[in-house]
Amino acid sequence: MGGTEIIIIWKPEAHKALQNIYDYVWDRPPQNAEKLLDQLIDFGDTLGDFPMKFVECRHKKFNNRNYRCAIYKKNWIFLFKATPSVLMIHNVIHAKAIS
Repeated sequence: MGGTEIIIIWKPEAHKALQNIYDYVWDRPPQNAEKLLDQLIDFGDTLGDFPMKFVECRHKKFNNRNYRCAIYKKNWIFLFKATPSVLMIHNVIHAKAIS
């Protein structure tokens, strides 16, 4: 569409979060862990398509850091920052983690 493609960068904390999610789901059964991991990665990789459609996080802990929050399937929150050329995923957390 003539726009510049945004580079997606997964910070180490986000990679660790994905590994923790995978390990947790592994027992329920393993194929579910593979499927969820693939879905989370795919969702994260698409955040660069329209990053500004996601609002700044409302939770004070994240809002103070100027994170945007993208919610996947009501349970998973992607914390990220975006510039016109780079989208950096800082973490992926479960929605219950911020209650």
